[in-house]
Amino acid sequence: QLAAALASMTRLNDQALAAARAHGVRACTDVTGFGLLGHLRNILRGSDLAARLDMRRLPALPGALGHVAAGRVPGGSRANLAFLAASLRRRGVEDPDLTLLAADAQTSGGLLLTVDADRVEALCRELQDRGQLGCPVGLLVAPSADAPVGAITLDFGAG
Repeated sequence: QLAAALASMTRLNDQALAAARAHGVRACTDVTGFGLLGHLRNILRGSDLAARLDMRRLPALPGALGHVAAGRVPGGSRANLAFLAASLRRRGVEDPDLTLLAADAQTSGGLLLTVDADRVEALCRELQDRGQLGCPVGLLVAPSADAPVGAITLDFGAG
């Protein structure tokens, strides 16, 4: 677990940024202290959009969910989740540990990229070719009465 964490924290984002530029990424932010959910909310508010996340697709370092389940979570992660509570909607049976992990107050994360849907597969392939983890985890959507600007629907799948 430690080796995987160190490798992740010391991997530079330059290769991911180069791939992003080559595939017309519309917005990009590093995932740090506000966690994935906090940084996504900032993109949404700046873009007048809402989002749907497929929680089953979120990447996690080996052992990360076990640490969350054991209560080894920074206070900042819990504060992030509390701050975001009004922006979150849930579909399916929630995994609270996964939700908390998505608000992780890490200080050395990867990049959150937004790209047109028809470019996702090519971007993911290039990221992988460059030795980067890249997978689609959700969609940006037009706001609605159920999901206004800045809302994030956490989709946990059937259950």
